[in-house]
Amino acid sequence: DDGTVYAIGNAYDQTNITTEGAFDGTYGGNSELFLAKYSPGLDSLLVCTYLGGSSDEMAYDIAVGADGYVYVAGGTTSPDFPVTEGSADPIGPTGFGGGAYTNFVCRLAPDLSAIDACTFIGGEIDYPNCCLGFAPEGNVIIAGCVEVGGMNATEGAFTESRPGMKDIYVAIISPELDTIEAFTYLGGSEDDYVYDIAVDGQGSVYLACGSTLDVADPAIPFPMSEGAYQPEAASPGFYGNIEGINVKLSGDLSSLEASTYFGSDDIDMIFQ
Repeated sequence: DDGTVYAIGNAYDQTNITTEGAFDGTYGGNSELFLAKYSPGLDSLLVCTYLGGSSDEMAYDIAVGADGYVYVAGGTTSPDFPVTEGSADPIGPTGFGGGAYTNFVCRLAPDLSAIDACTFIGGEIDYPNCCLGFAPEGNVIIAGCVEVGGMNATEGAFTESRPGMKDIYVAIISPELDTIEAFTYLGGSEDDYVYDIAVDGQGSVYLACGSTLDVADPAIPFPMSEGAYQPEAASPGFYGNIEGINVKLSGDLSSLEASTYFGSDDIDMIFQ
């Protein structure tokens, strides 16, 4: 770690902010994702690149692997988004034709001069928030949400089929982004969201989530573990209410190790 600082964001102006030698120096869509690399003191922009296709992109998370590669997660509506041949999902949901967002993960060279690998992941969603982490052995873990379609869960996953209208997914992908090692859904029959992810030294996956509680007795409740700190929502049945949820999954995504609601009788969200 040389102390350099990476940042991601969305550009909505065609004023060129990229630097020479960057992967993509052309603003190509309605909104474009950008990645910037700064000196440790933030007094020098070392490199800046766009990343996107001919439509819209949204940036959500960035992480640097032990090998120095830069991993970026976000959402795109661009059917020509630069996914790479041989990636885990180079086609996207139902042959992804744009319109709705779908999530992606990209791996870029440390100097942001090239995409080493890039894959679609998940399904279609109107609000493509997602987050990244790393398993102890170096695999990439991404969590996001899906509303339409979705990928097949892997055998032995905690939840193998989508339970609700908007569902959380969690995927473990090889560092080269060419193999999905594990994929599970998570949620109840209402709308569920995920905002952040963390992984401990044993590989357990922690998620900061939220779930809408439009009905007091949902057909499929969000899964709670035995002995949870707050096993029931504080205000079920309040239309549009969102209750914060903390979740701990096993490192292979096969089981729920712990979960709890955390909230009051109004809207609550857990972001980290």
